[in-house]
Amino acid sequence: SRFAAGLPRDAAAALVIECEGHPHDVDADLEAAADACRAASAREVTVARDETQRLAIWQARKKAYGVLGRAAPDVFVQDAVVPRSELARLLPAIEEVARRQDLRLASFFHAGDGNLHPNFLFDRRDPEQVRRVECAGAEVMRLCVEAGGTITGEHGVGSDKVRYMSLVFGPSELAALHAVRAAFDPHGRANPGKLLPADGASDPAGPPVRSRSSSSTSRAAAFVAPVSEADIRALLADGGVSRGWAVTGAAVAPSRAPLPEEGVLSTARLDAIVALRPLDLVVTVGAGARIEDLARAAEEAGLWLPAGGPGAFRSVGGWIAAASPGPWDAAFGPVRRQILACRIVAFDGRCLAWGRGVMKNVAGYDVPRLVAGSRGRLGILTEVTLRLWPRPPAIAALDLAGEPDRLAAIVLALAGIPAGAEAHDGTLAGVVDGLSWTWTAGEPPRARARLAGPAESVRRRLEILRRTAMESGLHAEESDPWSVPTRDRSPESVAFRWAPGRRYVPGALDRLREVAGPALRRAEVLPLSGHVTATLERGVGPTDRPPVGPDLLRPWNAVSRPNVERGGPEDHAAARAVRDAGPREIERRVVAALGGAARIWQADFL
Repeated sequence: SRFAAGLPRDAAAALVIECEGHPHDVDADLEAAADACRAASAREVTVARDETQRLAIWQARKKAYGVLGRAAPDVFVQDAVVPRSELARLLPAIEEVARRQDLRLASFFHAGDGNLHPNFLFDRRDPEQVRRVECAGAEVMRLCVEAGGTITGEHGVGSDKVRYMSLVFGPSELAALHAVRAAFDPHGRANPGKLLPADGASDPAGPPVRSRSSSSTSRAAAFVAPVSEADIRALLADGGVSRGWAVTGAAVAPSRAPLPEEGVLSTARLDAIVALRPLDLVVTVGAGARIEDLARAAEEAGLWLPAGGPGAFRSVGGWIAAASPGPWDAAFGPVRRQILACRIVAFDGRCLAWGRGVMKNVAGYDVPRLVAGSRGRLGILTEVTLRLWPRPPAIAALDLAGEPDRLAAIVLALAGIPAGAEAHDGTLAGVVDGLSWTWTAGEPPRARARLAGPAESVRRRLEILRRTAMESGLHAEESDPWSVPTRDRSPESVAFRWAPGRRYVPGALDRLREVAGPALRRAEVLPLSGHVTATLERGVGPTDRPPVGPDLLRPWNAVSRPNVERGGPEDHAAARAVRDAGPREIERRVVAALGGAARIWQADFL
């Protein structure tokens, strides 16, 4: 083929590695990758000399399917995902399946995230070959699911994969997925026969293969225990920061009975790290575990949870249920990107398992991402599997303070927002990985820039920041990247957040001051991801409107749904009131389909 790109024809396999990131980082990453390949006895390591050679290598990979057309009339493509640590064991096992079925096999796949594409060559005009190919596909599906994987990572569930949905979902989960589909397509007109097996269909694939790393759901349900009134008072007095807890409007019994209408739950006893798999970059943990404990365990394994460190006081379940934005979100993704699988106890008593502990999964609807930010309305989160990251060699933070306009110019330049980038000729864009900009009543505004990566890269970027701060007359001081500022958690305050988007960041604080007036006690802006969080004091300013009301929320409602970060039922109701009726109705249907609660106040998941 003219797309061969000079790859050796007698090699058993070829691995294409591409690094991306800061210009200071990619050379070091590429060198480390090449060294790792040589240490693993790679016979040849070629580094692309220029963009032309880089594109030629990728063309060889992308045109591989076309080349198979020369080898056979037809190709049957599979699309399973397995934990990365299982690749070395499963590739020979799949080759054995091909030998046993007398089929030729060619595999091209995404090794970094474990997404396998075994391709069986055959001729569909021969019924016997078709039968053998279908048998091979079924064997591969079960092998991958038994290894902790899933049936599809990117190509979805069509007329072939639909028969294997029962390998990864039980009857309760499948019934819930059917109800979600009906919420959008009550008459079944949208691509019928795909995605989900027909109601009442037999299960040719057999019962679901549960993840080996998960604890039993019955144990989880038993440990989600009602909390006494004395415990509630203690939690409120403590600010809720020492335990995983939530006011849920429900209580759980292991009998799978429907939950009572009112009550208080604590998931504090579900604090175990169930399984930490460093090679797969995933961890399974109880919902009551504290983020700081999880971060410490990850660090001991050489991994990293960008959500927080020693000062991250929330429970894992609370962090996910509230889906609070963080300063590292722009570089590593928000909480919705980190959650891979979860177990919940629904309000109708069902114990449901969603997702798998792998990096890619498009089998069914992505319920774990619905759980993130649902504030518990879909049920009580008992266990979660999260994505981890290799720990950067260096992590640092620099606090910036000084004259407000000059500080604002640098913050906007760091975020790549034109109004600020022009002031520094674009030299600051892309320097930082995390950025927060805070304003507290009676204090000057401050910003914290966070950096992560190879030590030399972090050192050079810190120098750029220090030099720019000095030239602008700002004070710059290196600080703890994990320290968490003290926040007002008194009953007299309420906090809400919204995501107006990066282009609205320059006017966010001005608009907040204008509308909230003296009630505004604190505001935090995350310019890289475009999030704003504001804390307001009750009883300050006009008395004829609630602290969180339409005047404050509507200016950004066209581009972002407001969320109450901390507040009472009336604050949550005010936030819902400014949302359009259409999205509220769709949300109501989905919540009902998954056995959730129509209205819930979870004391903001401290």
